[in-house]
Amino acid sequence: MTLSKQISSFVEQMPEKSQEILLELVKTMVSSDDILTDEDLADIETARKEYANGKTVPYSAVNWN
Repeated sequence: MTLSKQISSFVEQMPEKSQEILLELVKTMVSSDDILTDEDLADIETARKEYANGKTVPYSAVNWN
């Protein structure tokens, strides 16, 4: 069982009042920068495909100046 499913299982067993408190706690732990948008997920998938197909540039080839 994945960690997310384990957490969900525990949360489902909690009383609703405890779930409300937990929700507020979790909100403080997640910033908007941590949430992946559909566009982010699509970009990640594209990057993975490009990497798998060897369409990457070596670090040493980049001019960082």
